[in-house]
Amino acid sequence: EEGIRMYIKLAELTGLYDIPDLKKEIYSGNILILDISLAKQDKVLVEKAIKDLKMAAYDVGGDIAGISDEQVIVAPLGIKIERKKLTKK
Repeated sequence: EEGIRMYIKLAELTGLYDIPDLKKEIYSGNILILDISLAKQDKVLVEKAIKDLKMAAYDVGGDIAGISDEQVIVAPLGIKIERKKLTKK
């Protein structure tokens, strides 16, 4: 697909075996919206996954942030995630 430089991809974390594929997407320059709800009961898994994804995001000059208790967004180089919510004035 000509002219496309990155994708926004939806993904689920279900186990440690998901991490290499998720990191591959980060290194490829894509944005990940990651659903951690299926793995949430395993705190060790979630902590390890977030730590690994955070390292990958920082390796490429990207950013990572929680969207909610069940979702995380990972952005590549050139995209900064704003942590403040937009509010009406």
